[in-house]
Amino acid sequence: MQNLFLTENDTFEIKLFIAEDEKGGIYCDIEEEGVKVLMGDKDFSIEEYKFVFKKPSFGDLSQLTDLLTSPRKVGEEYIGYESNPIAIKVKTISYLIRDWSLCDDKGNKVPINEDNISKLNPIIASAIGIQLDSYFSTTDEDSK
Repeated sequence: MQNLFLTENDTFEIKLFIAEDEKGGIYCDIEEEGVKVLMGDKDFSIEEYKFVFKKPSFGDLSQLTDLLTSPRKVGEEYIGYESNPIAIKVKTISYLIRDWSLCDDKGNKVPINEDNISKLNPIIASAIGIQLDSYFSTTDEDSK
């Protein structure tokens, strides 16, 4: 039986199709046709970008939970945990990402690190986050 144990080499890929209009507006979808619909009659070119993530193991999820939550204290009493949804996305992407096809203006691959992830356009970061959420909530291996 496969997939009982996950290793560092077990990955999945997210593809995004991205276009920019003449005013600098960003349009993003997981399918090229979706971007064409969003762009309508505007002049644009579409680029495909790939993001490779480690399939998270039970231990990875435990470590992420520790990274992403902090005890909430009122007075001297702990009353639960608090978290920042945006920070959760940045940390989750940073922790699991293994590769991407993002390049700078000179064509050099942009290093993968938390600082560069934090600099992503919010539309792109949100699209990645949505796809990660979708991956985590899907139980059918064929749909991943």
